[in-house]
Amino acid sequence: MASHPGVNMPTGQEPDQVDVEAFYVRTEELIPCAEPKTDAASIPSLLESESWVSVCHALLLARRLAAHHPEELSLTLEQILPSLNLHMNSLRSSLCKTALICTADFFRCYGDSLLAISPGGLPVLVNTLLSKAALEKKFVIEEAKRTLAAMTTSISTNNLIDVLLPQARSPNSKVRAVVASCMADTVGKAISETRPGTEVSVLFELLTHTLTSCTFASPVFTSQEQSYCVLLLHWSLTKNQQPEKVPVWCCASSKNLMYQVQAWKAGRPS
Repeated sequence: MASHPGVNMPTGQEPDQVDVEAFYVRTEELIPCAEPKTDAASIPSLLESESWVSVCHALLLARRLAAHHPEELSLTLEQILPSLNLHMNSLRSSLCKTALICTADFFRCYGDSLLAISPGGLPVLVNTLLSKAALEKKFVIEEAKRTLAAMTTSISTNNLIDVLLPQARSPNSKVRAVVASCMADTVGKAISETRPGTEVSVLFELLTHTLTSCTFASPVFTSQEQSYCVLLLHWSLTKNQQPEKVPVWCCASSKNLMYQVQAWKAGRPS
């Protein structure tokens, strides 16, 4: 009797076991490249490999270049970013995580220069990161949130606002919750900035309005994390400021947000 194809064992040589932890090397442990110019030029084609293991090796190579030879890598970075975004969307979790770690290193290495190198690349990356941080399995969510934290630390406040604001109208409540959290982190960053000319009060007004919109626009409040993020915003507004340095309207706005959260909690279904 012929066996059912669903229970047939594959033929041929067994594939080698892959130690995926080798792709998750800490940034400070990355070693320099012997031939950085040649390696940098090879990255775009290596990222197109059909072998996910080969792609992970290429992403690890890109991280080494970013850490030790950023000038050489910058010449091909515009070609690399679309592939990086593609691999962050991979259904293979190990490849997705490796791409997320690589993206975080790119943020730390290049910061705002990413916008100059590839003006359209950053918004696309952010859109993918927000989705991964909201809608994936747990360990991918955790890595995506670490990558977003690296972005918040490395990108200037004005550019963060430009790329985050369009995402505040996402139809998905979980994505909006991640946007709200990123906004709250941006507020904290703005508070800590001391360089002259920082328009913190204008930023507060913009963020408060945006958070109000992205959190309460829906008739049905579907994510408890959103209410937490609004409270986090209030905490960020006051944590590192002396009371007399916080604008009066700013305190009033954050208190209004808290009242809305409390009203929602009081009226929400059990």
